[in-house]
Amino acid sequence: MSSFFYQCPSTQPDECFHHSTGEEVRDLFQEHKEELAWLAVFLTGNAELAKVCVVDAFAFATSPSDELVESLERWTRGCTNRSAVEMQQSRISLLACIYERTPCRECNHDALAPVPLDLLCDQPEQLGLCLDVLCRAALVLIGIEHYSPSESAQILKISRTAVESAYCAALEFLEVLSCKMLMDSDIGAQPCC
Repeated sequence: MSSFFYQCPSTQPDECFHHSTGEEVRDLFQEHKEELAWLAVFLTGNAELAKVCVVDAFAFATSPSDELVESLERWTRGCTNRSAVEMQQSRISLLACIYERTPCRECNHDALAPVPLDLLCDQPEQLGLCLDVLCRAALVLIGIEHYSPSESAQILKISRTAVESAYCAALEFLEVLSCKMLMDSDIGAQPCC
């Protein structure tokens, strides 16, 4: 997956923020349509729903707004995340009740390291089948977008405990999948974990 991050040319942080034009956002959606489509499919778990999600995200991103945007790339991903979460809100809320009963024991997870992120991008179908929508959303928000668990909980409209627990479960699954892939490869002679 290509680098999808905006680098502000300014050295003054406040100068990075600007009002984006509809044309800038349109160009960005077109330029990064594959990444946004992947994100929508990964979050919704459904290719048809993902198409609707991207259209909805585009409509939201290009609607008139007084919001100042620091990074257009982050803004377009954020609109896609928001749309996917809204489409899956009832499922996320139901799953949150389950994850709240099994709180995460290790509440200081880091963002995804490059290897798991590559695994995430290379194995979306397998992950989509094995991880529920809340785990996928937690991976995206905390692991890729680098939101805090509190910010992620606010976006998902669930408790921080549920977000942390889902993120922990997703990281554990990625670790197991990574070990399995290593064992299945030619270099699988070394123990994993």
